[in-house]
Amino acid sequence: MMLKLVLDVIMLGLLGATIFYCIVLSRRIDVLRRDALSMQAVVAGFHDVAARAESGAASLKALAGEGTAELRRRIEESGALKTDMDALIQRGEGVADRLMEATAVARASAPSRSSRPESDGVSEIEANAAAFIKSLRRAR
Repeated sequence: MMLKLVLDVIMLGLLGATIFYCIVLSRRIDVLRRDALSMQAVVAGFHDVAARAESGAASLKALAGEGTAELRRRIEESGALKTDMDALIQRGEGVADRLMEATAVARASAPSRSSRPESDGVSEIEANAAAFIKSLRRAR
């Protein structure tokens, strides 16, 4: 009988230790479940952020494509304008050369400067015309 009592006390102690350990494990499992739920929320948030970033990247790529097309169109327009400007400069140089020739012919056929009175307006116009011709030639 004594042996049975000792075995019952040992069994009671082991059952108590098992119950204690089960309580500790239950608490740890509860913590893991809470952490798993919070981890799911974090993963869902990360998924949303990744989806928005993907959408933003697609929008940015579309805008860059539109900007590239607009830039290409403006470059083509500027090339056409450059061609027109080159043609206008060439025509302007031709006109300037004819003006210079006409001025030289007029000076050669006109009486000398000492016999006619000096006109400030004419010399100013000649100076402006010469400066304009020089600037046209430099612009080319």
